Amino acid sequence: MVAAPGDKPLDLSVEDLAEIGQSSGGAPGPHERTGVWPHVEERLLGLIREHRSTIVFANSRRLAERLCARLNELAGEEVAKALQLGYEYDPQPPFDSGSPEKAAFVRALGADEAILYKEQDFVAAVNQWTDGQGADLVLDCVGGETFRKSIEAVAHYGDLVTLLDPGSDPAWKEARNRNLRIGFVLMLTPMLRDLPAARAHHGEILRACGEMIDKGLLRIQVTQSFPLAQAAEAHRLIEQGHVQGKLVLVV
Repeated sequence: MVAAPGDKPLDLSVEDLAEIGQSSGGAPGPHERTGVWPHVEERLLGLIREHRSTIVFANSRRLAERLCARLNELAGEEVAKALQLGYEYDPQPPFDSGSPEKAAFVRALGADEAILYKEQDFVAAVNQWTDGQGADLVLDCVGGETFRKSIEAVAHYGDLVTLLDPGSDPAWKEARNRNLRIGFVLMLTPMLRDLPAARAHHGEILRACGEMIDKGLLRIQVTQSFPLAQAAEAHRLIEQGHVQGKLVLVV
C-alpha cells in the first residue's frame, strides 16, 4: 500500500443556517433563496410525507416557526407546526391512571386515552391502542417493575425515559432487541455534581415555563397549598397516592 504525497484541496463554504428564507439580496423571497436550506427543506418535506409522524428539533422558536412556514408553503397545506410542549401534539398520547376520577382528570388535560392500570394491563392496552406498534415515547415515573414492563410498550427505535431507579433486573435484552434509547432524568444532578451550567439551564427552563404560564400556554394544576410548617402533612398525602396535580408549600 503506497501513500502518494500530494495536496488535497477542499472546496469548502460555510452557510449560516439561521438565515432561513433570506434571498441573496437580504429580503425574504421564495424564488431567490440561496444556500443549503432549500435542499434541506425539500428533503424534510419528503421525510414528513413518507412517515406517519416526524419531529424536527430547532434551537430557537423563531427558527422553528420560519421552518414550519416554509414547509407548509412548499406543501401547499399545513404539514408542520412549531410546538413547545408534548401535550400540544395531536394526536395525544395515552396516560396511565389509577382510578376513573384520575382518568377523567387526564382526559380533561388533553389525553385521548386513559388506562386504568389497576384494572388493565397497561402494556397490552398501549399495544392495542397503537395497533401493536407501541408508543414512540414512554415516560416512567414509578420505576422498578413498571420500568421493566414499560420496555414492551415502547415502539421499536423508540425512547423510554425514567425519573427513578430502573431496578436490579430490567429486561435489557428486550430493550436491545427493540433498539430503544433509554434516558434517565435526575433533577438533583446539577446540585449533587456541582454543575453550574446545568443549574443555569434549569433556570432557563423555569423562565420559559413562566412565560408560557403568563401566555396561558401552560397550566399548573394545584390541588392544595400548605404552610411550610405542615410539610409533613403534605408528604403524607403524597405517600397515600390520592393527589392529582401539585401540592404547594407556601414559604
